[in-house]
Amino acid sequence: MTVPAFSPLPLDFHARIPCDEAFGVVVAELAGRLARVAGFDERRCAVIGKEVGDAFARTLEGGRSPRELMELALRVTEDAYGATVTCGSSSLLSLNWPRPA
Repeated sequence: MTVPAFSPLPLDFHARIPCDEAFGVVVAELAGRLARVAGFDERRCAVIGKEVGDAFARTLEGGRSPRELMELALRVTEDAYGATVTCGSSSLLSLNWPRPA
């Protein structure tokens, strides 16, 4: 995958996704792909995708209704890549990774 030069930053991606296990792989894939675009190597992208996907899985383990929506927010700035996952008023994940030089 070719990593495009960003202009302008920040780059924000937001999605509201049903709390349904069918979307778990999609959530992890989105987080990993945007990490790659942000300049992370493949190994680190896989770790980032897994962390975000695991947060989604924890939502399902909590007995959430598929009618509830999970909020996924991914953000790339000059210095960092961040991911937040919330469901209702519950914060499930809030991580920031410094961008590679």
